Amino acid sequence: RERVSSALRRAADSLALPSLQTLQADSGTRQRSLSAGSAKSVSSEVRWGSEAWSTAHASAGREGMADDDHAKREEEALIAEQLSRSSAFLGSAGHSRVREAFVVIVGAGAAGSAAASLLVRAGVRRIRLIDDAVVQAGKCHAVAKAADHGMPKAESCRRALCDVLPTTLVEVLVQRFEASAAKDLLGLVAESERPDIVLDCTGDVSSKAE
Repeated sequence: RERVSSALRRAADSLALPSLQTLQADSGTRQRSLSAGSAKSVSSEVRWGSEAWSTAHASAGREGMADDDHAKREEEALIAEQLSRSSAFLGSAGHSRVREAFVVIVGAGAAGSAAASLLVRAGVRRIRLIDDAVVQAGKCHAVAKAADHGMPKAESCRRALCDVLPTTLVEVLVQRFEASAAKDLLGLVAESERPDIVLDCTGDVSSKAE
């Protein structure tokens, strides 16, 4: 047994194994080295992450602008296609006048909603609807649906017109037309707000008289 132990000690000495103190010192050195390397790595990753986010954000912004431009071109192409017959019939100058026209329609019932629909399809860009009545399920006007029951006729008409041509500006005044408020309702107060055409599409004699 003593010979075996002596042989093992000689073998260990010949291998020159490090002492415990040496191992602990080496471990501390490696840990400090690893900590410094990790800090550099984390700093590098944070910097790279920040740069990558900035790049991605800028790229997303450019893509968003490109998408908006593409959507705008598609919308313009769609409008041009929808109004192509009107443009061909009226000519370039006539079509431009129709596009820039401001039309006020008093009454958004059967006659008024039908007139508004035709005007929008012809290319009129701005329409004002004046009516205080509501849709009745048994008396739907030209563009109303049964689901619009109880909704102001002018609002029901506006929604239908915007479905036809979303770029159309449809103003809604849920108000009965009266002579005392005619200037405000028709836009006669300011010169710049004067309508090009006023359509009387009311269904009762008293409103027509006013």
